[in-house]
Amino acid sequence: MTFRRPVARTVAGLIDPLYNGIVGFVFLVWMLGRRYAGRGKTRGFVQRYRLLVAVPLWSVFLALAIAFVAEFGYFADIHDIDDAVEAAAQGLMDGVNPYSEPIVPRFEKRYSPEVGWTYGTYNYLPLDLLVYTSAMAVLGALGSPVWFVAVNLAFGVAAWTILRPLVRTRLSFYVPVAGTVSIFYAFDNAMLTLLLMTAALYVSRRGRFHPRILSMLLLAAAGLTKAYALLPFGIMALFELQNCISTKDRSRLTEALVAFALALAIAVTLLVPFGTGNVLDSALLFHTSPESREGTSTGGTLLSEVMDGSESYALVALGVLLVPILIGLRLRSDLERVVLASIVFMLVIPKSSFAPLTVPGLFLALWLRERADAVASSHGLTGAICASVAREASDRPGQAPSDSRARVGLR
Repeated sequence: MTFRRPVARTVAGLIDPLYNGIVGFVFLVWMLGRRYAGRGKTRGFVQRYRLLVAVPLWSVFLALAIAFVAEFGYFADIHDIDDAVEAAAQGLMDGVNPYSEPIVPRFEKRYSPEVGWTYGTYNYLPLDLLVYTSAMAVLGALGSPVWFVAVNLAFGVAAWTILRPLVRTRLSFYVPVAGTVSIFYAFDNAMLTLLLMTAALYVSRRGRFHPRILSMLLLAAAGLTKAYALLPFGIMALFELQNCISTKDRSRLTEALVAFALALAIAVTLLVPFGTGNVLDSALLFHTSPESREGTSTGGTLLSEVMDGSESYALVALGVLLVPILIGLRLRSDLERVVLASIVFMLVIPKSSFAPLTVPGLFLALWLRERADAVASSHGLTGAICASVAREASDRPGQAPSDSRARVGLR
């Protein structure tokens, strides 16, 4: 315990810098991706120095895995989400509505060895509650919090398996990154949301049976687990509607409307049994009301530090978030729209929570792959045209290849 106390204080002090550092890193990678993704020099650099990239990734993963196993109890102590989920699931099995009764424990402030506990209602949406309640009923015999960690690791394995064909990254890079993220979120129900978002992206890119409808339903399902997943759902829905209008494709518009109607029906079916007002207050408005967040941790993000406790916080945050959404209307990629909006979202939420970081991380990874493929394909097409023109010029005596390329504008 004497060792853990200073470590705990150090970790608590690093939460905000780590959070904002990750947000800044995501922004930097996005900016660099717009300029360099798919370029031959970038691919060549990674190919040439892949060992220098892989070794640090594997070192971090293995060190974290060893620490996770050796200090499992400590990792359990510094998280409260497993306690909240288990209390809500147990309450539901006992016939108690966790959205109306304060049965859910949580830290009253950022974790420290002396942190106190407070009780409130359940702050996650009903699909999350139902899935984890079912998982607890099946695996609860493993004990707490082992069953919760086991479920989240299983969700992580499923998510990474689904994502792998889309990003097509070297396994020497992919495995340690996936493993590190899985361990990092092992005590967080964000893994269920990540799995649903990943499945939605896979269906939208590789699905054959009504991919637009199924992908929107999976994104809606993600939004019915954690509130932050409503952001990618809304942006992707707006992107789909914009395409339907611009292309005047009635069949596509019909599919979009069917998807929205089904998503709404599912949402109503899940919310009504718990009391729609109770769920909205507990899982949505809780995150925007300073009064509701009294007795729990806040701060760490840019806007929360500037406007801490302000009654107009929610309105300002919404206004700031509308800016990237409107700018995104001019972006051709639905993935890039989500990346841009989610980066801004991370700066305006009331708490430096790591769970929403899965949104820009996931969408950025897939956007980088698709952009790299598009740029590489474009360069390959240009090279093929140049080669074809050169061959054509060589068949014409007295005409230089450079003249032929100039004639078609390919200098």
